[in-house]
Formats: sequence, structure tokens, C-alpha cells
Amino acid sequence: MMYTSYRVNGISNAVTGVVFTPSGKVPRDGWPLISWAHGTVGIADQCAPSTAGRSQRDINYLKEWLAAGYAIAATDYEGLGWTFEHPYENGLSEARSVIDIARAAPQVDPTIGRRWMAVGQSQG
Repeated sequence: MMYTSYRVNGISNAVTGVVFTPSGKVPRDGWPLISWAHGTVGIADQCAPSTAGRSQRDINYLKEWLAAGYAIAATDYEGLGWTFEHPYENGLSEARSVIDIARAAPQVDPTIGRRWMAVGQSQG
């Protein structure tokens, strides 16, 4: 998916990411969401997890969260997989990417509810 977020300078831009939803019956209030802040993968566009693939460790995380009944919004962060430079380890940029994908995810899949939390490791 592509969604609107804001660069470190406050100018809006497009950021890429992926939304995953569990299988099974949708809860009455929709799937609770994990907005996942992935660890360090590199700073070049081809390092974006949405296109480069994921490590086995990350796949294990995703499978466990889906099995537990969480939808997942997985941002690539500002600049990975897109036209702008990736501001590696810039907390404001990463926070905006994580928050804004959580806001955009229900537009991609309306079975996602309003409750969400952020989870991350390493860079995230």
C-alpha cells in the first residue's frame, strides 16, 4: 500500500507498507491492529521490506501476531522503497510512519478496528 505521511521537514509525502489480516471470523469491533516498526534492513530503496521480503525472524513475528488475532500494518518508513532519502534512525520520521500507517490501514481493509498499538525492535 501507499499512504500519506510527513517527512522530517513536515512536508507530506507518500510512504509504502503492507497490511496483513488474520483469517477467521472478524471480531465485532474489527481486528485490533499492531503497527509494526521493523528493525534495521538497510537504507536503499531495494531494502524496503514490502518488496525485499522478510527475515525468518520477522516472518515468525507476523505469523504469531496473526494467529493471536491481530491485523498488522507494516510500514517501510519514509524513504525506503520510494523517492526520498531514508532518514535512518530519525525518531520523528519513524514515529510518523508508524502512526500514519495505523491511521491508513482501515481504509485498505475495513475489517480493521480502531484499537491499535505499536510494536518494534532495533531501528523500530
